[in-house]
Amino acid sequence: MIQFIVDHSDLSIIQDRTLLLEAKRLGFSDKQIGMYCGSTELEVRGSRQRFGIRPFVKQIDTVSGEWPAQTNYLYLTYHGNIDDIEPSTNEEAPILVLGSGVYRIGK
Repeated sequence: MIQFIVDHSDLSIIQDRTLLLEAKRLGFSDKQIGMYCGSTELEVRGSRQRFGIRPFVKQIDTVSGEWPAQTNYLYLTYHGNIDDIEPSTNEEAPILVLGSGVYRIGK
């Protein structure tokens, strides 16, 4: 694990792909990273985009494989390298799903 011991004027986190990815994997938001290294949320996001760091879409089978699930829960993670599902190409009926916070399997 990488330790983040940086003074507030050090922009090394947003200039180093490995450090920035590790910060995202540890759960830090772009705003938090920006505040920590004396930058802005938009500059951190720009660095992520430049380095190709983005979250991947994963799904949780809500019925544990007992039968084909119709409503899998989706979540975003920086701990992946491929998406579990493809984005919809249906432009006639776009859908926006908002989460309700932490989800624990079995609750």
